[in-house]
Amino acid sequence: MRYTGISPFMPIKIATIIQTMEWAASRGLSDISTSVSGAKIHLQRSAVAGAPLAADGGAPAPARSGAEPTPAAPDTPRTIDAPMAGICHLSGEDGGAVFVSPGDKIEEGQTICLIEAMKMMTSVSATTSGTVKAILVGSGDTVNAGTPLLEVVQ
Repeated sequence: MRYTGISPFMPIKIATIIQTMEWAASRGLSDISTSVSGAKIHLQRSAVAGAPLAADGGAPAPARSGAEPTPAAPDTPRTIDAPMAGICHLSGEDGGAVFVSPGDKIEEGQTICLIEAMKMMTSVSATTSGTVKAILVGSGDTVNAGTPLLEVVQ
C-alpha cells in the first residue's frame, strides 16, 4: 500500500513559518492564514502604535525608554494612517453609509474604514480622538501601509 497524501504527522518547519511571516510583513500585511505541511495556521502581527519596524520588516524595534511622543498643538491636524496595504473601503457595503465624514467627531478605537487584502476585510480603527478635518483617500483606492487615510484635529 502506498500513501500519496501529506502525513498529518509531518513536522512543520519553523523556517517555513518565518519565511511566510517575512513575506507578509514585506507586503504590509498584519495577518495571514495559510497551510504549511498540511496544517492550517493563522499568523497575526501586532505592533505597538507608533513603534518603528525593525530594518528587516519584522517585529517592531524596541521603544527607547524615556522617549515620549510630543503632543500635537490643539488645531494641528494629525493623520490616521493605513496599518497595512490593500483596497480601502470607506463604507461597510457598496452604496452604504460611510463610516466617517469630514466634520464628524471620532473616538479612539472607532472604525473609520475597512482595508481589503487577500480577500479578507480588516477594520481600521481611529488611533486618536478628535474631529475629521479631511478624508485623504477615496473608496476603492489602493493604499500601502503608512498611507495617510484621514486628517484629524483635536
